[in-house]
Amino acid sequence: MTMSVKNILGGALVAAVAATAVAPIASAATINVVPAAYAEGLVTAVDAEANTITVNNQTYTLRSPLDGFDGVTAGSEVNIAYVVQNGKRVILAITPVAEETDEAVE
Repeated sequence: MTMSVKNILGGALVAAVAATAVAPIASAATINVVPAAYAEGLVTAVDAEANTITVNNQTYTLRSPLDGFDGVTAGSEVNIAYVVQNGKRVILAITPVAEETDEAVE
């Protein structure tokens, strides 16, 4: 059995490409991803000046002024997706809970 230089170099090239492809994956494993948490409840307070709302006795902060306040008032039922950053619950998304109707579906 004889190995040609071409076969040896080809094998070395494949190994080098494989090692390069794995390197970004290994470094990506060190990224700290925080999953969102979810809450649903009745809005009891809206503070546009502080950029916060209170739901189920918990205060949530909007990321930017008026971001998501459209249609959200005290008494609104909402669903919230949020993350905790620096000890604050920061809203990623807020949506009103659809009101149920008493109409029969035919």
